Amino acid sequence: MKINKIAILTGATVFMAGCATKPYVPTVYDVSSSQVKSIALVDDAVESRLAANELSSSMGTGSAAGGLLGVLVVAAIEGSETSSRKNNLAEVMDPIGFDQEAVFQDMMQKKLAMAGYADTVIVGGEREKRRSLKDDELPETTADAILDVNITNFGVQKAKTGEEWRPAAGVVVRLLSSADKSLLMENQISYNLGLVGAKEGVILLQPEAQSIGYMKIKEIEGQVMADQMNAMLDEITDTIITLLK
Repeated sequence: MKINKIAILTGATVFMAGCATKPYVPTVYDVSSSQVKSIALVDDAVESRLAANELSSSMGTGSAAGGLLGVLVVAAIEGSETSSRKNNLAEVMDPIGFDQEAVFQDMMQKKLAMAGYADTVIVGGEREKRRSLKDDELPETTADAILDVNITNFGVQKAKTGEEWRPAAGVVVRLLSSADKSLLMENQISYNLGLVGAKEGVILLQPEAQSIGYMKIKEIEGQVMADQMNAMLDEITDTIITLLK
């Protein structure tokens, strides 16, 4: 899917116009005045366990979808059922050795190179908390800027029992100056969350395939799931690169 920054911002504006709540206002990257030639990519961008969220149809979607990344998805039904679904999904995926972090890093490094940025290094380690890093947590680097991408709820979701699972994720992407930690760009991306919505101003990515074709986690074929996750990461990384141009 070919994307350009104008289309992304226009789509966000259209979405904002149809909502009454206060919109999220992204920080758009001004590439024309930027001196950034090299970028360091922060490690641990994607949650280690794939999500399998069955959303509560009884919950209101407005307030739950209105916050930052953690609530880009309406609150999932927590507890033993959620844990069981994640475990079942892990059993499906472990035999094929799917590593979403490795896939993400490989895509980003190749696409950053194609976009003209110098050799991208991976910096930092495992996040203590699943959120964007604070200024004092940003790793040291000789690169001009630090790209901090935080992807949560990465996996599948559905609204209720009886529906097919669909790929979904929420993303916060930030570019910061390595010299003074000033914010150069920040955007939020909602992948395939149309059934519950997302906060105004968030970039919405809607793939052609709305579901992966399965109602039960244990019935999912590992390679089918991996293909869907790869496609999701491909669109997310394409969008991040567009935001940097």
